[in-house]
Amino acid sequence: MSDKYFSIFLLFIANLFGLIYLLNFMGTELFLKQLVILVLFFWMLVIMIYNFVSKSRYKYLVSGLFFGLGLINTLYLYFQIKSLMLVLLTAANAFGFVISINNFEIRKKKKSGKDREITPVRIKKELKKEPEIELEKEFETYEAERKREKHLMKELKLKQEVENEAKELEQAEQELKAAIREKRKKDEFDELKKEAYSLEKAERKIEYAEKREKISKNANKNIVNELREIKREAAEIEKAEKDLTGVKEKFIPGKYIASAFGKTYHIPKCDWANNIKKKNRIWFNSDKEAKKKGYTAHSCVKK
Repeated sequence: MSDKYFSIFLLFIANLFGLIYLLNFMGTELFLKQLVILVLFFWMLVIMIYNFVSKSRYKYLVSGLFFGLGLINTLYLYFQIKSLMLVLLTAANAFGFVISINNFEIRKKKKSGKDREITPVRIKKELKKEPEIELEKEFETYEAERKREKHLMKELKLKQEVENEAKELEQAEQELKAAIREKRKKDEFDELKKEAYSLEKAERKIEYAEKREKISKNANKNIVNELREIKREAAEIEKAEKDLTGVKEKFIPGKYIASAFGKTYHIPKCDWANNIKKKNRIWFNSDKEAKKKGYTAHSCVKK
């Protein structure tokens, strides 16, 4: 409880006890009137306590009403009973009335002051001057607003970062698509190049095959002509050999024949003699000449 609350309650209780004290000096009629006023003041005390406890905005209005009525009552009693206690009660009621009205006007200005700027410094100063629950609430409200602004700033910053990242991703996606298109174009160009090279290679093969076919045809013609020429020459040679067969059969270079790689000599009509190659044949005019060369006679010689 603040000092102002405590002062108001103190003045209130002092006023009640003062009235109770003055009841001893009053007549019957005045006593009954003041007793009713005392009961009324007691209920006003209960109402005021409830307003202060519940932090009602009308608590200063209720206390001001109590002290105003008390001031009127003490002035009325002063003219009825001349007492120093009434002077003190009048001063106490006037002081309580001024405090209540002053606080009520301050709260009214605070509630109705729309253009009043709320700053932490101002609120702290007001808390030092008048540390009330309402000012604490205002400070808490201001702190909550500041936190909310910070939170909104963070969200805005985060939103901007997300938007920037989205733009960067979109740009990267576009660059990737452009790179894919370029790669596809390059691949298509390479495929066309390969196809062109394959076609060129196939054309070269076809040309080479055609040339080869022409060459082979010409070669075949030449071969056929050469074969015909060879056959013709062979026929002529065969004819010439047939013509010379009789001469060869009659012509005998020697009486005996032997092989340069053999050890026996034969007569020309021997079957073994016919098997000796012409280049390996050795001829002897007599058996003595053959034996002299180291050859022995075959069975055909003895016959």
